Amino acid sequence: MVKLKNHLNDQFKNQLTIKFDIRKGDELIGVFDSFSDLYRAIRDIEDYIEENGQKITFYIGCGFGKIDTKNKSSIHVANGSAIINALYARDQIVKANEREAKVWDLTPHNKVFYYSEDFPYSSVNALFYFISELIYKRSEKQREIVKAVKNNPDDTYEAIGKRFGYKSPKTSVSNHLYAANHELVSESEKSLIQLLDFHQKQLEQDK
Repeated sequence: MVKLKNHLNDQFKNQLTIKFDIRKGDELIGVFDSFSDLYRAIRDIEDYIEENGQKITFYIGCGFGKIDTKNKSSIHVANGSAIINALYARDQIVKANEREAKVWDLTPHNKVFYYSEDFPYSSVNALFYFISELIYKRSEKQREIVKAVKNNPDDTYEAIGKRFGYKSPKTSVSNHLYAANHELVSESEKSLIQLLDFHQKQLEQDK
């Protein structure tokens, strides 16, 4: 838990309103400046756990809102609708196995749920889990190819395929990406980020 906390605080140091910290032994809580960065953090958590071979079961409550307290130096003293909604999503919806969260069950352990009292959050959850289902269905090789393409945006499929030792490098990489629904996931993630940014803009205008 401590290593994950340090990783997130380092990885997203310029995107955090309040740094991640551990509460009550097993709660890892932080506040992001933007809603869309929270989505990126969730994917980063999944990648970090997989890459480090850790067996962590997590329930992530994502709360949309604001921080009301003037002191934003620590999650231990800060409070506001962002934190309240996140804890409600985790404890009262996900952990309580409420129907609106249960319908999105894709894994036997790890669960994520977005919640807000200010806009229809179901649309965010629907798009998030549509993307997640496509990602979770990928084979290990498809995950490796997608990661290589993501981490080397300037490299051609030919160059990436050669590193994997394929006889037809460009074709092989293209086939793996197609089977992994790479383009569909990428475009859907753009749509989700646009949706999150839109909701944030609306909430900020209503302040």
